[in-house]
Amino acid sequence: MLFESQAHGEALTRLHLMLQNGSLGVLTGEVGAGKSTLIRHLISSLDPPRFQPVYLVQAGMRPKDFYGELLRHLGEETPYFLEKARLLFHKTFLQRSQSDSARKLIHSDTRGILRLINNLCTNALFTARQKGTEVIESELITRIIHDAARQRGLAT
Repeated sequence: MLFESQAHGEALTRLHLMLQNGSLGVLTGEVGAGKSTLIRHLISSLDPPRFQPVYLVQAGMRPKDFYGELLRHLGEETPYFLEKARLLFHKTFLQRSQSDSARKLIHSDTRGILRLINNLCTNALFTARQKGTEVIESELITRIIHDAARQRGLAT
């Protein structure tokens, strides 16, 4: 349970804003100020398919170790060299922030109607499997939406 002081409320607001903007965040504060409690509260409120939180508590990490831990939490192999680790993290982060653009397209096209969502997502899964990809990006969803509209005679 979280006792939300004014400082905790402000920190939670800033963390939620960070999530809405799709950015990374760092929470700092005095020992015993409630940082861990606040982060655990935030993590428990997140939608697991939409967010993959990474909670690092080690102080004084070298950049190589920092990127290595991020990649490990994201299920990626950690390259030996810092620059390769940094590039892999950015690539992974961008790819994963795409599966959200795709969700918005799906919701926009289907207007939240479950049968339409199911049909669109099934087509996306089949196409992704056929191409051997594990991440469904917005470009794939756009193409499936366009193809379906063309089949219905709604697009040229």
